[in-house]
Amino acid sequence: CSSDLIQRIPKPATLDWWVFAFWCAHAISVFHATSPGLAILEVVRLGRYLMVYFYLAHNLRRQHLKWITAGLMCAILMQASLAVVQYRSGKLLGIGRTKGASDLDYEQYTVPGFENVSRAEGTTFDSHALGLFFAMTLPVPLGLALTHTVLRSRYRIMAGACFILGMPGLVASFTRAGWLAFAGGFVVLLVCLLRGQYHNSLKRLLPAAPLGVVLLVVLIPQAPKIRQRLMEAPPELISARVETVEMAIGMWKKSPLIGRGANNYMYTLEKEFAIFEGDPYFIPAHNMTIFVVTELGVVGVAVMIGLGIVAFLKFSKIARAADPLLQTFGAAFLAMLTAMFIEGLFDPIYATTVTYYLFWFEMGLGAGLYRLLGELPERTEDRARGDAIPSSPGDDSKGRLLLAGGQ
Repeated sequence: CSSDLIQRIPKPATLDWWVFAFWCAHAISVFHATSPGLAILEVVRLGRYLMVYFYLAHNLRRQHLKWITAGLMCAILMQASLAVVQYRSGKLLGIGRTKGASDLDYEQYTVPGFENVSRAEGTTFDSHALGLFFAMTLPVPLGLALTHTVLRSRYRIMAGACFILGMPGLVASFTRAGWLAFAGGFVVLLVCLLRGQYHNSLKRLLPAAPLGVVLLVVLIPQAPKIRQRLMEAPPELISARVETVEMAIGMWKKSPLIGRGANNYMYTLEKEFAIFEGDPYFIPAHNMTIFVVTELGVVGVAVMIGLGIVAFLKFSKIARAADPLLQTFGAAFLAMLTAMFIEGLFDPIYATTVTYYLFWFEMGLGAGLYRLLGELPERTEDRARGDAIPSSPGDDSKGRLLLAGGQ
């Protein structure tokens, strides 16, 4: 029956309205854009990402989690493998920008004092984007590896192995912002788990000790380069970034309310400062808030901050759920959000294709989990067949079916 194909339009949640407001801020910026065409293209691009968000937010089911987790882990392993090859051999760099075209020349931009190191980029825009990719995805396998009572040991081992194999990819990006973003997300994830699944006994964390030992052994050979990247920052690099912020504020002042137009930052830089590609100053302001306020104005940055706060509160509630699996995913997505905003303090690279899509994908998952959290009291039939969490830590025979969707 054709009526069966027509689904009722779901009632928008609070987070949905903030997401829609963020899209509206992009649409409004078209009216004062330096190039309306570029702004319209960004409105369309964001609209495609938001379609993914809304679909996941209103259609995610518990049985989907195992396939989504498997996909994320495959992506982590693929990017990490490619990152190690790029770092060790210097080959395949720029594959994300050239789309694999062999006739296009690509030369990685150099970092003063770090010229001889090939910084891995994976299939992302550059090394900063790769660092953010890992900061946003690694909390998922790490959280699953530390989850107890609801997962079989082999699933936790697989998640732990994925995390260990993914860490060299993060290190090979040699991005301080990416490392700091991951560290911030890791702290948030650990705090959530300590307040939830491990609040009764820290001894349950002991099985994770080998995970730390193996990870330490893997990273020790790169210790000198890690130290150099963390401790040595050329003064000219810092001064250049300060000047880019000053230029951004100068552009913003000409349209403070709705900005200079989405996707118009670099174009406006060319028009007003005669700075073109190849110039050392042909870079965006290395701060997400400054970047957004320049393109979308006060309206856009206010909506972005509001969206972040609402998402943080929603994901925090998931991280406090009684269901250990939802709790783990909530903590992981809360870590993702933390990593995103920490990275944004130093770089606006979030807007590149891979990381921006990943952001909205994980936001959709988080919104979907929040909806599932509200449905838990009504899932008596699922509890009867073992979909619910075990009634006690020792009774994990049913809980082990959780990731498999109750099979």
